[in-house]
Amino acid sequence: MTSTDSERPGLAHLVAHSWPARVYLAVVVAAGIFVALSQTTHTAPDADLSGVWVIFATLPWSLPALLAIPDTGDSLGTVLFWAAVVVSALINATLIAWVTRRRS
Repeated sequence: MTSTDSERPGLAHLVAHSWPARVYLAVVVAAGIFVALSQTTHTAPDADLSGVWVIFATLPWSLPALLAIPDTGDSLGTVLFWAAVVVSALINATLIAWVTRRRS
């Protein structure tokens, strides 16, 4: 490993060693748990609106990703929804870690 390689950590290292990025990911996970519990335990028609919390938490990347997902109405749509949320959260966490990294 050269000295240049050690000066530039990978994206996973950058996110894992950033407190703001980890706090952001914890908030997204908490919102995701809230949404999953709301979807499984509530039978009211407005329970579907609980999904907006994870969309709000992962903006701006989640909105175009979710608009591109077709409304299949089955489990594929659910998988694609959560995949878009996870990818958007990871992009946001990486950007947060990059912006808040310590300059040495």
